[in-house]
Amino acid sequence: MLDTSFSNLKNNLGYYSDGTLVTVNGEILELEESQVLKIAHALDLYNSGKWSEYQQDLFTKQIKQPFKQIFREIYIKTQDEKGKENSLRYAGHQIQPNKTVAVLKNRRWVADYEEGLQKNLL
Repeated sequence: MLDTSFSNLKNNLGYYSDGTLVTVNGEILELEESQVLKIAHALDLYNSGKWSEYQQDLFTKQIKQPFKQIFREIYIKTQDEKGKENSLRYAGHQIQPNKTVAVLKNRRWVADYEEGLQKNLL
């Protein structure tokens, strides 16, 4: 399963496979046993400038990731939001409760009037 995830090693991104890190360009980086990998966040991919290359690569190779990573949503601060702690980007936007519940159920959340929203991890 790990060979379909992205890992970040000293700003190198790629797929972990058999003790190596394979970049989107096919470069194979040998890993030492003591090296630590982390699963790259979508923001790591975005900041690398290669996010779209990895999206295309996954799409072309029809790789299914074990969790949403390369195609997940990220919300980058706008020029007006930079340097601010809070964002008002969605202030005043109304949500439709029925659509919201449907989306959450599809993502394995449970809506309960007494308990509120809970993520089903099983």
